[in-house]
Amino acid sequence: MSEEKQLTLPMHGVADSPPERITNDELYRRSTQFRFWSFTKAQLQDLRTQVNLQGQTKFKKKISELPEQDELIKQYVTEKFTPISVKEERNIVVYYARKCSDLSNFFKFSTQVRFTAISYLFKFYLVHSIMDYYPQQIMYTCLFLSAKSENNFIGIGNFSKAIPKTTPESILKYEYLILDTLRFSLTCHHPTKPLHGFFLDIQNVLTKLDFSRLGKDYDSAKSIINQGIFTDAQFHYTPPQIALAALYIVDDVVCTRYLMRKFGVKRKQMEALLNGNETEVSTETPEAQPNLENGEGIKDTGNDEEKEEKEKEELTPIQHFERIINIVKECAKVLKEKIDPTIQEAKVISIRTHFCIDPVKYFKKITRDSTPTGKPEGTQLPPKDNPLKREAEIPNLEESDPKRIKTE
Repeated sequence: MSEEKQLTLPMHGVADSPPERITNDELYRRSTQFRFWSFTKAQLQDLRTQVNLQGQTKFKKKISELPEQDELIKQYVTEKFTPISVKEERNIVVYYARKCSDLSNFFKFSTQVRFTAISYLFKFYLVHSIMDYYPQQIMYTCLFLSAKSENNFIGIGNFSKAIPKTTPESILKYEYLILDTLRFSLTCHHPTKPLHGFFLDIQNVLTKLDFSRLGKDYDSAKSIINQGIFTDAQFHYTPPQIALAALYIVDDVVCTRYLMRKFGVKRKQMEALLNGNETEVSTETPEAQPNLENGEGIKDTGNDEEKEEKEKEELTPIQHFERIINIVKECAKVLKEKIDPTIQEAKVISIRTHFCIDPVKYFKKITRDSTPTGKPEGTQLPPKDNPLKREAEIPNLEESDPKRIKTE
């Protein structure tokens, strides 16, 4: 057999036709982020409620196991202590997520590192309660771990030196716990890359669009995503959906025209859709997000994926467009949510959280602060001196040192 004939023989196990192209969206749906950390809104709320109940149960157990000499602590819990709510748990986590963003900027980390660290922090508190682990310490470790996983490594000594009241040991202490909570799935997908891809593709699809307008839309959409990282969008939508939603918020005309061209929807079809199904377009339906409603973001089942692919194949272009625009609009609503707790709100939650973690230490601090006043027992103290009425103390850190950052 000649050498030429040998080269033309088909290779064993290789199809004659070229392999089917796999889209980035399909790749994402096979990722651990989608399989482990995608939820419906109801599922996410139930998960947070369950975590909060677990934290309260552990706290009550701590109080019940206190010795008799700590009867005053039990009395304080019964008469004056207000349990931490689900909303308060989320607020304090978001507060430290914003601090994590500031700390990342201080170290001049990339956007990918910053977003990944915040994602780690949010995922951690879908499994653990702030009544077990205080977010400030977990936030430090999440950022350090994110820098390593995103190939932006910094030595633990230099990292700790820049943050007051930390040591290398205090940061590394929670590293394995976070890894175990994340199921060792460290790769995170964010909407920044899809947004840049849409920015380039729109130039090819909408050739007559003013480039300066598109440039402004792109910059504004990046700002929307920077704030949207503090919402629950990452748990409900894919990164391309979030990117399109950010673009829709800043310029719905460009976003809609782009999707119409991509799906081959004519202007008359669009007008008929808006006139005939206006309510349906703006309302979330189970069909709008089949991957979430069917629980595919939680359990990895091949049958569900095959079923979804068949449903997609059966849709007409106008149905495809309607489905995507529904998702984009609902995602835009989530991205617009403003979650930015004030420092005063954080202080109130913080002092109660510390008490839940260590009731004895917290109560000793209260009694120690009230002793030097010299006031007889039962005397009402002014609001500034009364340890039960004043807000949580946040120590003064060395703000004058440019090499250190305040993160409390």
